[in-house]
Amino acid sequence: MVLVSARVPTRVALQRVLRKRLRTTQHEVERKDHRPKSRDHHDEPPEPHPRATKEQLHHPDHQSPDCRRDHEKHSQRLESPRPGHPVTLPGVYDCVSANLTLPSPPRSPGLTWCPITADDAGALADHTRRVHEAERLDFLPGAGYFRWLLEQPGIDPEHDLLVAVAGDNIVADTGAWLHAGDAGARCIIWAETSPGYEHLKAHLLEWSEARARQRLGTVSSDLARVLRIGVEEHRQAHREAIEAAGFDSPRSFADMARPLSDLPPAPDLIDTIEVFAWSDDLEEATRLASNKSFADHWGSLPMAPAEFSGFFRNSPTFRPDLSFLALEHGEVVSFCLSEVDDEDNADRDTNDVYLQRVGTVRSRRGRRLASHLIVRSMEAAASAGGLDRAVLQVDEMSHTNATLVYQRLGFETYSRSLTYVKTL
Repeated sequence: MVLVSARVPTRVALQRVLRKRLRTTQHEVERKDHRPKSRDHHDEPPEPHPRATKEQLHHPDHQSPDCRRDHEKHSQRLESPRPGHPVTLPGVYDCVSANLTLPSPPRSPGLTWCPITADDAGALADHTRRVHEAERLDFLPGAGYFRWLLEQPGIDPEHDLLVAVAGDNIVADTGAWLHAGDAGARCIIWAETSPGYEHLKAHLLEWSEARARQRLGTVSSDLARVLRIGVEEHRQAHREAIEAAGFDSPRSFADMARPLSDLPPAPDLIDTIEVFAWSDDLEEATRLASNKSFADHWGSLPMAPAEFSGFFRNSPTFRPDLSFLALEHGEVVSFCLSEVDDEDNADRDTNDVYLQRVGTVRSRRGRRLASHLIVRSMEAAASAGGLDRAVLQVDEMSHTNATLVYQRLGFETYSRSLTYVKTL
């Protein structure tokens, strides 16, 4: 997936890579001195890319229209210390510091390296499509997704993102997306190459890790700090590149789906539970419930208000009409937040609603609240028209046995992704 799993990810991700991904995506950090517990964006279910300098490898005779930049600000040439000796990053794999120097991109005739802006969103989407055609990505973000990404907290496009341009095409991209809070910090990284440019992948991984270490160097060393990168299970060559960069302990996530026809009945609820469609007035209460729900999940990191708004209320793919909340005595205790990505659906010729974040606060688990809300969301999606399938992603190692919960609702696994981790 181009970037993030996380739809943490991630999906993933990212969006669902980052946003999950992020897709992904999306909010976990491994805790110090503890074995990973579980990360599902769905309690009984699931859960979705900083440079210290503005250096850019620039060939004056080959400036791509998709990567225009202020010449004085961004066009310093990245030089190796001696001819034939590539710039390396001493100690990058055992050091975390905001003062680290980033490795210079490899020199190649006709190749330009630069950061990106919203104007590059279309070119990034085209690059992602080429990767998908060659390797079959789980999530195929369009230009709208990349514009959304550039506006998210924890990401600075001028410093956190790097692309390689050949002719009028982006052919490689990488980045680092910081998520930090009082409980710890993680940096989601990614590295993708169009067909024919796979030789750049090792550098992309080195650069994004170095930038991630710069960003994490601003976080207290008393907190848990980790790097994460997601990849589809079937992308063996990409997995080998990630493992060669020193990432390990992959955790498996299942992508599951079911048709919106022949839906099961929503489980009955006790009298004290009230169910409402999403309301902006309940956003903060839902955020707090979400943080509580995932507090005991694999490396969970609470979402700040701006981050939560960015993923949901302010996201162009969020569907409040297909999102439901369960309240007890005025408190949000369970939620099912859905999105419809028209670009992804159009590119894949699908009509999916994605159950992006589902959870129940710990004290109310076991009452089938999340299952009830999932069915309500699917019923609303079926009635809305134009949608015929519900999809989600779940941690297969979840301590809540979320996979079984989804299976009881008729979901079946159709693909898997892995999240690799490097703890600092």
